[in-house]
Amino acid sequence: MLDTLTAPDEEFAADVLDGLGRPQKTLPCRWLYDDRGSQLFEEITDLPEYYPTRTETKILEACRVQALTYDEISTSAIVNFPPSQAIF
Repeated sequence: MLDTLTAPDEEFAADVLDGLGRPQKTLPCRWLYDDRGSQLFEEITDLPEYYPTRTETKILEACRVQALTYDEISTSAIVNFPPSQAIF
C-alpha cells in the first residue's frame, strides 16, 4: 500500500510514523486542518479575545533581549578569559 501513495500521502505517512515512533507521541498540526480550518484558525488568532499568540510573542521578545545579553556575556567571557586564570 505504501508504494501507491501520492506525495502528500507519503508526507502524512512519514509524519505519522515519525511521530508515533517518539517517546512522546506527536503529529504536526498541519494534518489537523483542511484549508478552510487553517483559514478559520488564522482568523481566530487575530481576534482580541485570543491572547496566546500575542502573549507568546511578548514573552519571546522579552526573553530575546535576555538571551542575546546572556549569549554576548558568555561569548565575551569565553573569548576574553585570560589563559592565566584557566582552571583546566
